[in-house]
This record gives sequence, structure tokens and C-alpha cells, in this order.
Amino acid sequence: MLPVYFIVTFLKFTPVLPAIANFFSPYMQIFGLPGGAALAIVLGNAVNLYAAMAVIATLGLSSQQVTILAVMLGICHSLPMEVTITQKMGTKYMALMFIRLIASGLSGLALKQILL
Repeated sequence: MLPVYFIVTFLKFTPVLPAIANFFSPYMQIFGLPGGAALAIVLGNAVNLYAAMAVIATLGLSSQQVTILAVMLGICHSLPMEVTITQKMGTKYMALMFIRLIASGLSGLALKQILL
């Protein structure tokens, strides 16, 4: 978690993180989140929740925004590892992955309406 925090903090002072935030800003506004929250979602889904928490700590989000992001990541996180596990169990892993992604997005939309 600490290395991700330092890397994201460093990237805030370079043109990289603002460029990422500007690119994803229109998409993240759907959920009431700033563009930088996209990095938390990507790392939470691809790596783990600890990496996402490190990004969230550097963004300076409101409590409502943290709640939206936490619920979305709670539903859908660590996809590569969990897809591998569900695949070995013999389930329809791709369907489960898409259900989790859709449920995460719908919960983010619902919470935006409720909290913001």
C-alpha cells in the first residue's frame, strides 16, 4: 500500500496524473467522482483493495465520494485473482465478472442519487 501511495503522490506533481484524471473525468462524473478516482477503480479491480485505498488516500475525496467508491470496490475488486478461482471451481466466470461489474456500476449510480 505504501509504495502505491508514494507513486500516486509523486504522479500528482507530474503531468501524468492530471492527464489521467482529465481523460476519465467525464466518465467518473456519472458516479459523482473526480477523474482521479478512475485510478483507484482500475487498481482495485486489477490489483487489490489496498492499492485502491492508497490512491483514495491521496485524492482528498469527500466522505460521500469515498462511500460511493468503497461500495463500488467492495462489490467488484481483485478481478484477475477471483476470476481464476471461480474458473477453477467450474462456474461461468465471465458471467460472474460482468455481473459484478454491472452491479458495481449500478450501485455507484444509485449512491450518487442518494448521497450527492
